[in-house]
Amino acid sequence: MGLRICYQPGQGRGVVSGGLVLLEPSESNAELAAQLSHLCTHVEDGLGDGCARGSEAARASEERARGREDRLRQRLALPLRVGPAAADEDYARRCPAR
Repeated sequence: MGLRICYQPGQGRGVVSGGLVLLEPSESNAELAAQLSHLCTHVEDGLGDGCARGSEAARASEERARGREDRLRQRLALPLRVGPAAADEDYARRCPAR
């Protein structure tokens, strides 16, 4: 599956919606690369909207994505993301009936 990238002011951290990646244009190229590495992991994992595969798949994909992003952040001398992964909260918000 190919991805399209759209820069949307006010987006904050990037998100994947279908085959479209939405990124904040005011971020540095290094920051965008780190976010894109994270989001591409979810695409590679076939997560889709995350609902059909279940919360365990969403949690596992988030763990892999954060690991990949953190490794790239270290190489690019970017600060590591702080705080717990929000996979469970994100899943509950997007998939309330599950």
